[in-house]
Amino acid sequence: MHGTAAAASTPSYRTPRADAPKPLPGAGLARPWREGWASVLHVREYHPYWLPGRVRNPEFRDEDGRVLDLKCNVASGVAAAARDFARVLRPMLLPARTVLAVVPGHQVSLTNRNSPLGRVVASLVDEIGPRFLDGSDVLVRHHTIEKLVTGGERGPEVHTGSIRVARPELVAGRCVIVLDDVTTTGNSLGACRALLREAGATRVGALALARTA
Repeated sequence: MHGTAAAASTPSYRTPRADAPKPLPGAGLARPWREGWASVLHVREYHPYWLPGRVRNPEFRDEDGRVLDLKCNVASGVAAAARDFARVLRPMLLPARTVLAVVPGHQVSLTNRNSPLGRVVASLVDEIGPRFLDGSDVLVRHHTIEKLVTGGERGPEVHTGSIRVARPELVAGRCVIVLDDVTTTGNSLGACRALLREAGATRVGALALARTA
């Protein structure tokens, strides 16, 4: 569900509240970068297939299925996510050579290149060009955590204690946008932002494909 914005001769950016993710408008509105980009932005709402008690969610839609395809690394889901992210990122007034990083998966891995979001970043860099740097391996998981759907604890400290900045030289002195597939509490994105700031990133934004409704 997309937000709306009135047309203006000079686009402006209103700093969102930090307590909840915010939907983005369509691609026609350029949004200048501001130091105060404090919340998690998202492209659309996400309705899980299952509700508590293993009840099928009547709100589940085709676009929710595409989010699941992304999470399962299905080629069509990766391509659809890349298009959605590109539609949002292309008109944004971001500094040149902004780094695109990703929230790493829950398992230990030294690379995210073949992960769904890693493949999305590669597609975005190829499509949009030199405006962005591929930072898919900037953040890596150095020990496995339990999946949220199987009862795993996902407080901020779980992420800050299991993720590290593997390429600090790429982010130091640069702006970074961290991409995620689905955000619910914003804890994983918040932890990644904190780690990137500690590593010397000048500004860090967070953008999720979907937010759990």
